[in-house]
This record gives sequence, C-alpha cells and structure tokens, in this order.
Amino acid sequence: MLSSDNINTIEKSIIKHNAKVIALQVPEGLKTKVQAIAGQIEKLTVDVLIFADPCFGACDIPSMQMKNIGCDMIVHIGHSEMIKKHSLPIVYIEYFSDTDITEILEKEINQLKNYKNIALATSIQHIKQLPKVSDLLKTHQKMVHIGKPKIAKHLGQVLGCDQSAVISIQDKADCILYCGTGRFHALGIAKKTDLPVFLLSLEDKKIHTLKKEQFTLQKKNIIRKAKYDNAKVICIVATTKPGQMNKNVVEIKKKIEKKGKRAFIVVMDVIKPESLLGMDYDIILNTACPRIEEDVVFKKPIINATDI
Repeated sequence: MLSSDNINTIEKSIIKHNAKVIALQVPEGLKTKVQAIAGQIEKLTVDVLIFADPCFGACDIPSMQMKNIGCDMIVHIGHSEMIKKHSLPIVYIEYFSDTDITEILEKEINQLKNYKNIALATSIQHIKQLPKVSDLLKTHQKMVHIGKPKIAKHLGQVLGCDQSAVISIQDKADCILYCGTGRFHALGIAKKTDLPVFLLSLEDKKIHTLKKEQFTLQKKNIIRKAKYDNAKVICIVATTKPGQMNKNVVEIKKKIEKKGKRAFIVVMDVIKPESLLGMDYDIILNTACPRIEEDVVFKKPIINATDI
C-alpha cells in the first residue's frame, strides 16, 4: 500500500497536470496489491487504469499506449526515474524494503575475511540500507566504496542494464558485495568485472560467492563472440520500449554490412523468439535490454551489440 507521503506526491502531480485519468503500473511482485493501490489513488477523484503487461523496469514505461487510450498521467511504482522525457507526465513512487540486511551481514561476515576493500551495490528496494551496511563493515576494519551510477538514480544502485556504480570504483576494491533478493543484479555485475562478486541473499540469509557463475558467463561470452565473427547473416533485434530503444540500429546495420556480412533489422515491443519464426539468420544481435538472453530462450545464438 502507498504511504501518506506517496499519496501526497501523486495528488500534487494530479493538480499540477490537471489529470483526470491515471495509468497505474507496478512490477509483478506488487500485482497482488495493485487493486488496493488503485483504490487509494481513486480517492483523489480520478479514474485509474491498471496497466497489466509485465513491467521490466523503469525502462519500460507505456507512455504512448496510455496516452492513446486517454490517460493524462502515469503512476509508476517500484523503480526510480530513468528517462527524463515522456509523452505523458510520470510520477515515480520508489518502493523500499524494511528487511534488516545488517543482521545477515553480521552472521556471515567471515565470508569476506580475505578482503579489505569492498565495493557495495544493491537495487532500489534496499538502497536505504547501504549506509547501515557500510557502517557495519567499517566496524570490522573494512574499507567501503560506494560508486555513482551513470543511469540509476542513487549511489550504489544497480539496474539490470547499469552496473556502473560498482564498475566505476572497481579499481579501488578487492571484491564486490551485492545485497538483495534474487541473483539477477548480482549476475549482471559478475558479467562486467573480474573482481570476486559476492551475493548477500535476503532469501536464504547467506553470503554466496559467484565465482563459478562468473567463469561460466565469461566463457559463454567468448563463445558468442566467436559465433558472431563466423556468422554470415545477422538478425538485428530492436525494441520500441523507450528506455531500451536504440535509435542507431540503421548505422549498426551499415557497419556490419561494410564488413561483408548480411544484416536485417527486426523491431518489436516485447522481444519473443516466436516473432522470429520463418526468418533465416545465423545469430541475433540484440540492441535492446542486455539481459534478454537470461529470461528468453532463442533457437539461435544471441549477442549484445555492446559486446561485439
């Protein structure tokens, strides 16, 4: 449910933009609460449309769709602002967890005994916990480094597509500690660095090393690059999602064809393997979300444009 501060923020924006119809977008984990949240917003004398498609993050704002259906504003819950310009006003309501990470860290601190300089990272849900985590690490004579991201909003915050908060300070660190739920963001960090990566998991309340996963990811990337180099026909995949859209796809195609390869561009909103059925190609060059291959299984190899 939304706090009184959240409701006040939404109400001020409704008044500012003279909004009558509101689109409500929440991540999958909040779908069980979305009707109650919609009810809270409707008390502000507006109509609420719940956008039910999966939400992949702050990069996935359905501004054009909601404008076309008659909405005046979007309330997006669960992520921090990523894109400044949209066709509709957006109110971002950040959603924070109150789980105490320091209890787990105190119990598992021995996992970090061989490391002096530690780079910290987490997702938006736990960003308010980082100062407490940092203080605890310092009581154990650790040097703590928290970097500034390029895309994400908060110090130490990582996104699926943005690990710059830790990559920017990796030369100061001996290891990276990611605190959060699930392995998605921690594996994203592991892809981008040779430093040891540890996951403080809120699910089983332990600290895990990602050494094996890191080796596997790096090996897979070497194989993908070799397959791309040997490919003759490239399927360039692009998306219409505003935060994942690459507007340079035509230039990418021209550069590929200058190297003697054949390339064609396929555009879609949600990238699905079945949308490519019937097309002939050797490898997919992904210009959208760089984590797509982790969620979707393609019949042909896929490599991110940033990795070639």
